[in-house]
Amino acid sequence: MSWNNCYSSFEKHVVAISGDGAPNCGFFTIEASEPDKAKVRDCLEHKVQTNNSFRVGHQSYGDDSLFCDVAIKDTSGKYWSFMYDSDISGGSGGPATIWVSECKGIKIEPGTIAPDSFFHMLECNERKDIKAKLLRK
Repeated sequence: MSWNNCYSSFEKHVVAISGDGAPNCGFFTIEASEPDKAKVRDCLEHKVQTNNSFRVGHQSYGDDSLFCDVAIKDTSGKYWSFMYDSDISGGSGGPATIWVSECKGIKIEPGTIAPDSFFHMLECNERKDIKAKLLRK
C-alpha cells in the first residue's frame, strides 16, 4: 500500500497538498489484495463520517493508460482531487500529466469508470497554479 507507484515525486506532491498532519488512509494498486483495498476504503469512510482530514488513493487503468486517483481533505478542511495519467494522448506513447483540483466535497461512490474506483469528488475546479507550484519543486 505504498504511495511510490505512480512517479518519483508522487507522494511528495500528495503530502504538499494535504499537509503533513493529514492522516494517511493509504494507497492501493490494481494488484492489491481485497482485504488491503477494504482497509483503505474503510479508513476513508471513517474519516468522512467523522469530518476529519485524510489522504487516500488508488492506481487503476483506463482505455489506454495507467492512472492514479487521489482524494484529499487537507488540514484546513479543503477538499482536493489529485490525478496522474501516464499517457494523455488517447493512444500509446504520449506524455504523462497531473491534474490538481479544489473541490467542494466527496461522496463514497465510484468516481471513474476504472476498476476499484470508490470515491467521487464534488464540484471541482482545476488549480493550474497549484500544479505549477508542485512541478517547480
